[in-house]
Amino acid sequence: MPELNHQTVLYTPSLAFVPRESWTLVIDGEAPNWISTDERGAWLLQDLNGTPLAFSHVVSRYAAQFGLETGKAWVHVHALVSEAIRHGIVSLAPIERPPYLGRAASLTLSRLREAWLHTNNSCNLACRHCLVSSSPRGEEGLPMDVWQRLIGQLIALGVDRFYITGGEPFVRQDLPDLVRLITDIHHVELIILTNATLCAGSRRGILDAFDSTRVKFQVSLDGSTPEINDPIRGHGSFDAAVAGMRALNRHGFDVTVTTVVTSRNVEDLPAITRLAASCGVRSQHLMWMHKRGRILDDSSENCFPRVGRLIEAVRAVKQEADACGVVLDNAASFELRANAPAGVKFDLGNAGWQSLCIYADGQVYPSAAFANHKPLWCGDATNGMTLEQIWRNSPWLQQIRDASVIRKRQASEDPLRYLTGGGDVEHSYFFSGDFLGDDPYYPLYQALLLDAMDALTSRKAALVNRRSGYDAPRILHAMGDGAVVCGTTEVGGDEVEVAFLHSNCVLSFDVEKPRKIVQQFYGQAAEQPQAELCCPTKYDPAEVGHIPQEALDRFYGCGSPVTAGNPQPGETYVDLGSGAGIDCFIAAKRVGPTGRVIGIDMTDQMLAVARESQQKVADALGYDVVEFRKGYLEQIQVEDKTADVVTSNCVINLSPDKPKVFAELWRI
Repeated sequence: MPELNHQTVLYTPSLAFVPRESWTLVIDGEAPNWISTDERGAWLLQDLNGTPLAFSHVVSRYAAQFGLETGKAWVHVHALVSEAIRHGIVSLAPIERPPYLGRAASLTLSRLREAWLHTNNSCNLACRHCLVSSSPRGEEGLPMDVWQRLIGQLIALGVDRFYITGGEPFVRQDLPDLVRLITDIHHVELIILTNATLCAGSRRGILDAFDSTRVKFQVSLDGSTPEINDPIRGHGSFDAAVAGMRALNRHGFDVTVTTVVTSRNVEDLPAITRLAASCGVRSQHLMWMHKRGRILDDSSENCFPRVGRLIEAVRAVKQEADACGVVLDNAASFELRANAPAGVKFDLGNAGWQSLCIYADGQVYPSAAFANHKPLWCGDATNGMTLEQIWRNSPWLQQIRDASVIRKRQASEDPLRYLTGGGDVEHSYFFSGDFLGDDPYYPLYQALLLDAMDALTSRKAALVNRRSGYDAPRILHAMGDGAVVCGTTEVGGDEVEVAFLHSNCVLSFDVEKPRKIVQQFYGQAAEQPQAELCCPTKYDPAEVGHIPQEALDRFYGCGSPVTAGNPQPGETYVDLGSGAGIDCFIAAKRVGPTGRVIGIDMTDQMLAVARESQQKVADALGYDVVEFRKGYLEQIQVEDKTADVVTSNCVINLSPDKPKVFAELWRI
């Protein structure tokens, strides 16, 4: 970083300041970029905002404002400005940016990433808010051979995730064949949206044939009791759905419970969280009602909760979810967006760009929420046109792709617009008749985004050492700290990075994606040793003579940190990202029979390899002091002040939140 001196001139982009309870959010809306800072940091940046000032001038103004002598003021300003430069909030040169002209001007069609298949519109239920008015009399769906052809076309276009919905997919007798086609033949991920009422009934046996590593479920439930749920979804549906969720959990599937929020169940949402936790469900999703489908026939009362009530409800659910160990994916997805790499512009939804929907009769629509909405018909996939032709040439899809947040009146003055993404085009369309019309839920997105920024800041603020006497203003959190690039990001002309919002119909299966990528990669490396991952540094044979060769073949570290850590007899040694357990086994020899060794890893296959070797190591040493625990480095499963030595062999670099790892390391 260039040296700051008295003559250095400081510049900022146009910044917006949003005071929160204990800090201020400082937002560069055009980048987008943001930081959170304390009271003195906010004052300093506001004083500098929009007005180029020499460093010495900033120091003198800061000293006068807070009654500090010049030397201390210089230290304070230097600390804050240096950090702000590093995070792109302050610059040493005038800031010039080419205008953003919208996603269609920046990007070209590259690939489809996901496809929604309405396999049928027949359903054993007739829910009062169903978008496509499915019922037992709905369409049975295309035959298997047609789906096979269409799925092949979608794979050729790059699709690596399918959603199966309806209707109720379990009504189809050939559902197992369809699932196997997607997951076993094409080897891609599948999410099944279901009411789960048949999963524990006559069709429960087909779950045994599904691959739980590729098939995931989103289960619809609209109340925590039959009295609340069944008037919405049908008599007996509550008990059947709960039994189905439990069956899915027993089979080892990832399950999200989703609730369409209405005025009838909005007070009940935290109770649904508790019910989900009791069924072993790990995530919860709240869906905002569209103004289409069967709900329009309901004239008994206003079923759409006011937005202010929705904000209160989401916060109550988040609090309950945290207490129950359930992920509220609405909140988690906003955290991922708020902490995306700085400069990535979120610009409306992925419909038409990366996502496409095929209805039960083979007609193509922009998204699942638009399915069978005839005014937005894009083409017939069963009548000579290929899906690629429809995707590239449909006028409606082109109109959606031409839409951009820069033309969204509702978001035009919002400094958060490239993080809210401008709202949901589906809700905009159904409430206003225009893709760029007002989304009634937009204030909810703003509130969730600010809550996400607060959550990110709160975790970092908790790590600040306030007893050191160092009281310079500080940046508590900066956008992108520990971020993993979102899979929906596209890089366009002039290196503009654009990301798309995902349909509100389903969010949860992207929340854990960064960790799952690492887990899958090293899981495969555990099952089959990969020489190209191994470091050329080798162990001293004297250190590893007691370790089985099958463990040594899965060494993916960079030498051994055990020698440097030098654990002594009787000490407790913890290894983070312990993999096949090699460093733990070396440490076990050093700490001796009175010591203790704990290995932490998040990958089941690696833990299995380590545990398989554990008894052989114990036999060779004559004692067993090693224990392996499953967990993340950001939440180390070790008690406070337990460890004498902590090591990690080329694993902390894989963590998306390294400051949290180091805080945990210090805790243990």
